[in-house]
Amino acid sequence: MNKNGPQGGKLRQVSGPERLRLKFPNANVVMMARIHGPLSEEQLKSATAKVRKRHPFLGVRVSLEKDQIGYFTSKGVPDIPVHVVPRATEDAWVRTAIEEHAKPFSYRVGPLIRLTLLTARECSDLIVTAHHAICDGLSLTYLVRDLLHHLADPGREAEPLPVPPLVDSSTMPASVPDSFLARVGTKLLNRIWKKKGITLDEQDCQDLNRTFWQQHRGHMLAWSLTKAQTSALISRCREENITVNTALVTAFVMAQKQIQEPHDYLSNVIVSVDFRERLTRPVDEAFAFYASAVRPRLEYRAGKPFWSTAREFHDRIKGLLTDENIFASQRLSDVAPSLLDALVFAKYDKLDDKLTNRLVKKMGIDDVSAGLIVTNLGRLDIAVDHGPLHLSAMYGPYVYSDTVEKYLGVMTVGGEMHLTLCSGHNVIAPDTVRSVRDAAMGHLERAVGC
Repeated sequence: MNKNGPQGGKLRQVSGPERLRLKFPNANVVMMARIHGPLSEEQLKSATAKVRKRHPFLGVRVSLEKDQIGYFTSKGVPDIPVHVVPRATEDAWVRTAIEEHAKPFSYRVGPLIRLTLLTARECSDLIVTAHHAICDGLSLTYLVRDLLHHLADPGREAEPLPVPPLVDSSTMPASVPDSFLARVGTKLLNRIWKKKGITLDEQDCQDLNRTFWQQHRGHMLAWSLTKAQTSALISRCREENITVNTALVTAFVMAQKQIQEPHDYLSNVIVSVDFRERLTRPVDEAFAFYASAVRPRLEYRAGKPFWSTAREFHDRIKGLLTDENIFASQRLSDVAPSLLDALVFAKYDKLDDKLTNRLVKKMGIDDVSAGLIVTNLGRLDIAVDHGPLHLSAMYGPYVYSDTVEKYLGVMTVGGEMHLTLCSGHNVIAPDTVRSVRDAAMGHLERAVGC
């Protein structure tokens, strides 16, 4: 069967990076959109049905076949769940987002997305929760935008998009190196693994999820910059010839140095990268997982001015943004799918196997390895007015990591920047996270002068 072509409900094969995320107990991604105006459950369900027709991955489950190879399939997938509850308080969505993140999906049944609407008379908070195997942060923004289009115009017909293509040698840039030695080594690894005959099913995943969330608890801070503050930050970054993303990274690295006890991993920063435009086959506004990351080591020298530090960090990050680095994670597609599953269970001490234990340590996913992840989705191409509805804010993506202390999600809507800082109680104390946030915003305000 063609890995990319639909047949009998099959849409395409699951890639290595998608498969690795499939079994993690903390693999959900959550985003919130605050909407003013009349919005009913019936309206939302109707709009949801239409966007499902537009985005193929909104109606998929995963079928595991020979040799545990996975395929996204649309056959027999139920409707997208839409849950509506009263909006009790202004910040009730934060608790709901944290709760939704911890609720598992059944990848065998699907769909791998659900909606929760916290509704009040004049304002509603729409919370979108999706599995990371089928989406990235940008995907969720496309979904929210498309929902708003159909909510504002109930008679609008869906405009279906093609199945999101697999990331492989036919879609990656020619500049991505093909390592013969790496391929040979992976084939040998797969042969060794196959002899063990170990497979893990969905019940194993449900058990892991239950155990994980008995031991972990998420935390989130959410705040915004005014239009004036956002504009001033963007203008100053242009003057300094750096990105807003780098300015935010600089502020938080400085704050970590100021507030936290020294840990070697605090100098490790993960910067998320969208690689849609680097693919040779257009994916445009596909709802799918097309993200990667680079990992600069950024150390702040006490007393060095903010902007000179930011320019240094900018050069380091920019130097890592090569196709080779960005597409390095796609090598996971050469690894036996059941071995990728086993790595997750070995990480959480649910599989006693020397091979997977060594690989987990080599990959650096056995312990906290970085102080900060930054996902800045930038200025979103979303109108704020949609008929009687007004989009006043979007927050996210909310992601929980037990290997990175803090996850900073950033997006700008209607000229205002909205930020979330996510963490785990067992990784870092919430009071420390708040102190780091406050210190970082202080560094940024003094640097920009507003």
